[in-house]
Amino acid sequence: MKKLTLLFVFISIFGYAQTTTLPSIQERFSQEFLDMNQNVNNVQSQLFQREMLFQDENYNLRLDSQNYISFYSTNLASKYEETYDANGNQTLFIEYFWSTNSQSFVPNKKREQTYDANGNQTLLIEYYWDTYDSQSFVPNKKREQTYDANGNETLSIGYSWDDYTQSFVQSNKREQTYDTNGNQTLFIEYFWDTNTQSFVQSNKREQTYDANGNQTLFIEYYWENFRQSFIPDKKIEQTYDANGNETLYIDYFWDDYNTQSFVENYKREQAYDANGNQTLLIDYFWDNYNTQSFIQNYKREQTYDTNGNETLFIEYYWDANTQSFVPNNKREHTYDANNFKTNETSYVWDGVQGVYKPSFKMDISIQSETDTNIVREGIMYEYDTNVNTWNELEREEYKSYWYYTKISTLSADKVESPTFVIYPNPTDNTLFITGNKTPIAVAIYNVLGKEVLSIKNTNKINVQALPSGVYVIRISDGIGQTNRKFIKN
Repeated sequence: MKKLTLLFVFISIFGYAQTTTLPSIQERFSQEFLDMNQNVNNVQSQLFQREMLFQDENYNLRLDSQNYISFYSTNLASKYEETYDANGNQTLFIEYFWSTNSQSFVPNKKREQTYDANGNQTLLIEYYWDTYDSQSFVPNKKREQTYDANGNETLSIGYSWDDYTQSFVQSNKREQTYDTNGNQTLFIEYFWDTNTQSFVQSNKREQTYDANGNQTLFIEYYWENFRQSFIPDKKIEQTYDANGNETLYIDYFWDDYNTQSFVENYKREQAYDANGNQTLLIDYFWDNYNTQSFIQNYKREQTYDTNGNETLFIEYYWDANTQSFVPNNKREHTYDANNFKTNETSYVWDGVQGVYKPSFKMDISIQSETDTNIVREGIMYEYDTNVNTWNELEREEYKSYWYYTKISTLSADKVESPTFVIYPNPTDNTLFITGNKTPIAVAIYNVLGKEVLSIKNTNKINVQALPSGVYVIRISDGIGQTNRKFIKN
């Protein structure tokens, strides 16, 4: 059978009902902090999952670009356009927001990214949309990055756009240090002092890891000019199970005025199934005024099928009056034999009647298929609670599309990949890699697209700690990269 390579452009529209949400976490922590510390099943991870699941001996998927729209209960929210190079690195990102006045998408910001031969981002330029004057994208920020031989970022310099000089000027700098396992142990950030025309220390982070490379301690300091020293600011402690899954996370802030010590702030507990899929998350906040203890705040439950696809997602919030968790919203998913999602249905909890009420659903199927193309289409419906029926959202803006192009391996468009070989497959403990001429970087992902292992400069990979199941290993040697499936017994 002739081998085929599938390239695809993904255009997706995701819609969920707008429900009662808990602002406490977002309000208490910066987005940068949340991005760094919380596992989020975002659109990118879903796309990577889809890319990886269809890598096999007959087909090879590569994500070239995607355009997807998100919306709330009745209103469109944002649109995103993203482009990727042949190695899967994002090179262009454009964000639009939905304007209810013009009933159209309005540009908001743009990012352009450049990478070295090893896939490390070396340049990022960010633009914002000038609505009032030029009606065009205007430069805003720039970041230049440098890496060591192991691909660890060691230096990053940030710039901001100066409208007066019409050029980028230095804004901040960060320096990073790593241990022999590639774990970041020290991070120092500086800001540019226009008076002295030099970089001045701003904040510092120190990190500690266990024998498996899991971060167990994180301490951040800020620079105080008056005392001319770094002052503690916050601390994070983390605990993991035998498979490297985070089971406990505690966040503290520094009380500089009263106790001169770290004080509890936030906690989360997590549980997983035998395949490493997160099935339960409970978060707490510290009640500093009344009980002097952690108070439950939010809970999330997830269920998966045998292929690791999420089939059920339920969110709860803590009701201080009833001292119990109250359902908030629910999502159900179904998949076909090829792990393509065929349906997603969202529900909102009706506290008065004590039942879940449908809000939106998306049915996904093949719209067309030829010898060279496959198009999958997602049709959105909104539930009318007055007459208890689903109404199709017929406007094109509410539809989802997955476009696949079939390219024969004999085609001139064939993308050559390094001839890496992995063995044994299936494996119990160790996976060996051959075929590289230069040092390699390896990342292993589960069927959800979550990275479960990363290692560099070795052709012998210890996978003993991984739960039994199907995984994808991504191998890069600085010249090219390839993905292979393997089974862990």
